[in-house]
Amino acid sequence: MLKKLIATLAIVSLALTPISQVNAAVKAGAACPKAGNTAISAGKTFTCIKSGKKLIWDKGGANDKSQKQSVVLPATPQLSEIDKFDNANMCQIGPDSSLDSFDMNQPNSGYTRSKTFLNSTGNLRFLVVYVDFLDVKMGKSSKQEIELVQIPNLISKIDSMSYGKLKATFDIASETYLISKNSISYKLNIDPHENAFPPGADFAGLVKDIGNAVEPNYDMTKYDSMLIVYPVGAQIGITGVVSQPIVLDGKQFNQHIITNVVPTFDPNSRWLDKNWLLHEFGHTVGLPHPYPNSYMNESNGAYQIPAWSSMKFDDTFAPDYLGWEKYLLRWISDSQMYCLSDQINDKLTLYLDAIGNQSGNKKIAVIRISRTEAIVIESRRKSAVDQLESADEGVLVYRIDTLRKSDQEIVKVLTNNLTTRKFTNIYEHQPAKTFTFLTGTLKNGDSVTTDGYRISVIQADKSGDYISIQKTNF
Repeated sequence: MLKKLIATLAIVSLALTPISQVNAAVKAGAACPKAGNTAISAGKTFTCIKSGKKLIWDKGGANDKSQKQSVVLPATPQLSEIDKFDNANMCQIGPDSSLDSFDMNQPNSGYTRSKTFLNSTGNLRFLVVYVDFLDVKMGKSSKQEIELVQIPNLISKIDSMSYGKLKATFDIASETYLISKNSISYKLNIDPHENAFPPGADFAGLVKDIGNAVEPNYDMTKYDSMLIVYPVGAQIGITGVVSQPIVLDGKQFNQHIITNVVPTFDPNSRWLDKNWLLHEFGHTVGLPHPYPNSYMNESNGAYQIPAWSSMKFDDTFAPDYLGWEKYLLRWISDSQMYCLSDQINDKLTLYLDAIGNQSGNKKIAVIRISRTEAIVIESRRKSAVDQLESADEGVLVYRIDTLRKSDQEIVKVLTNNLTTRKFTNIYEHQPAKTFTFLTGTLKNGDSVTTDGYRISVIQADKSGDYISIQKTNF
């Protein structure tokens, strides 16, 4: 049978300009933070260059008179030599299936990734399938939400968040497929926010029926996953990722995104944020919910849910994934990480380029605590993805426990600065919703002590932060 025609929906990386500095602490051959930076010392202008795998100051050249008019900035902290840090593999922590009772096929925060998850680099292609049932039909507004809000938002954000390492394409099926059953027949009729389905819940049957409906019309070997959209009003309570293996055209599919869309354009109800698909996509590549549900309870007297990463709460103003999440997805490479083990006793100084910057500079520092636990440090600035105010920017420090499962506080923000921000999300035709988020970033001069380490912010610039790390008994 002829394959039917499909319509394909297909960000611009931002560039950063190096900062010229004047200081008296620069030495030829010493480590420097970013390629292209310049500094003036002893009448010479030094440029930060790449030498092998290192960034160092060059031999310097004569300083012309025009450069003497430059604004004098604080002296650049002397960075620790790269050989003071451990190899990246020391910080590739996570559960071990031979030692731990842990299902590696479920979303988790360990470095080793299951092959059941979608690839997180390269090109991913989704087939968007709209379905009707005998008892309920698809509305036009649901299609508008998917095609005009969710998909464009995901494509643009993923391209920026992954530094161009992942491209997502969504092909829209040319017709709405009728499943010749009532939606209630699958026994999946619960509220999307509940946690239990009735006995006999038939996930496999639902996915199989939809897959069988589209298989004759499309070459499924060209796709990596399906985004299945069923009608508002269907007696189905799935709004998220279903890990249900099916074989179509001889290819096995493990991850499917399924939703009934309560659309932006519906004047009667709205709970789906524009970052909903970004969140669910994260699950298809194996990312869990990093924070516990208790953070979402305003009556618990504690600070509210951390703003960082859309993998817990879609409505955040800072949806860019955590640095550790990006490392798991191989968007941040080994060469962009400082790895420290408990064998390091020196006081170390390093520079972290902000997570949202489109660059190959160092992005995260990881302090290994055990084979399954670590401290992660990253820099946050306003970016194409994160809607940060100046008070939100700074250094984010958090502890990860990779043996914990989704919603079990895999990530705990470490801070002495329990600052929060109320963020109002405005939906078209809808009342605004206001949420309280923890930011907790460290500013210049701030520090936090944990697990025998003191982490301090010693200087900041527009692009990132200088950090010092030392053992408390040093």
